[in-house]
Amino acid sequence: MNIRGNYTRIFKENLKAYNEGYRIIGHKGSSRSSKSWSILQGLDTIARYSPKSRIISIVSQTFPHLKAGVIRDYIKYLTQMGWYSDKMHNKSDHFFNVGNSIIEYFSSDNADKVHGPARDILYLNEPNKGISFDSWNQMSIRTNECIFFDYNPSGIFYIHKEGIITDIDCKMIHSTWKDNIKNLSKAQLNEFAKNKKKSENSDYWRYWWKVYGEGEDAVLLEERIMPFIDYVDEIPSEAIRIPTGLDFGFSPDPTSVSNHWIRKNENDLDDLYLEEVIYETRLSINTKSPERKNLVQKLEESGFNKSTLIIAECADPRSIEEMRRAGFNIEAVRKESIENSIKLFHDYNIHFLKGSDNIYDEFDNYKYKSDRDGIILGIPSPGQQDHGIDNTRYILMSRNKRWSV
Repeated sequence: MNIRGNYTRIFKENLKAYNEGYRIIGHKGSSRSSKSWSILQGLDTIARYSPKSRIISIVSQTFPHLKAGVIRDYIKYLTQMGWYSDKMHNKSDHFFNVGNSIIEYFSSDNADKVHGPARDILYLNEPNKGISFDSWNQMSIRTNECIFFDYNPSGIFYIHKEGIITDIDCKMIHSTWKDNIKNLSKAQLNEFAKNKKKSENSDYWRYWWKVYGEGEDAVLLEERIMPFIDYVDEIPSEAIRIPTGLDFGFSPDPTSVSNHWIRKNENDLDDLYLEEVIYETRLSINTKSPERKNLVQKLEESGFNKSTLIIAECADPRSIEEMRRAGFNIEAVRKESIENSIKLFHDYNIHFLKGSDNIYDEFDNYKYKSDRDGIILGIPSPGQQDHGIDNTRYILMSRNKRWSV
């Protein structure tokens, strides 16, 4: 095929991965790295030059985001190449006729489309900004050939937790603005240079640069809910044991249990230490089935001292009663609003005992919700993993009521 136009390394790697037959091709990178532009070039190339007729779907979380983002980019690309016309673009039904194929576009909040007809190729634009895992899964099983996606790595989401990006049938392509440098203006390059300089002396710009300058995983400071955290090898001997937290779950939500310690500091915030004890789905409380382990059995096997006070959520009184019958010292906490209680975390320097990876990831990637214009709202983004966060939240909410140091 005679492909003409201005293409980056990203386009070439993208098309190579497609020709090698990868089921999923993911693009992780910085701002202005040509991720979405290169995917659109690749989809157009497949549609335009393939003798086989294909249905290709481009999907984003909302139609305004889709129309103002990748669809505007695609029209711009087609116009630059001299290919765009009103005849090939059906604006009322939202598709393009390209070669023998159709490139359609819709939003993931359109349930009829998500659960609708199959397609050959799927492109999910920025799935971390509002495309749910259920929508991903529903569209995935309706896709015959290949799934493309792209994102700025501003936090862990289901592609990490569900093992999508580590699957043998997934090809990940990393890119930064340097891969697209020939297409950036002098003003844009100056902005990158200034932001890199600012990252040397500012937490906000350091995290901004990591995500949008280097295309590496981080949660931006303005989106981040929790204070900065770290791992420790052991709990200091002077730290004082405080209650254990418990958040009940079953499936898909895990049951989460964490031990806690506090070390007092006269001239600084107190240190709060966390140890992940249990983080597991499908745990009943105290089943008698010999084939299935349960929460009581797992705590007993871990050597947990039943006299240690456990503070749990109040929404499951039956489970709390089962724990009491098994001999555990457990109390329910009266829940407060998440918006108010998450502020309590900022009264501490927070440390995690090594091995507490599930709850560490929750804390490190817990983000505020943004509206469709990118404005940060004062509430946590929905759909995040927060079970370890919750069990610690119950502890902090109950300080000076059930315990104090």
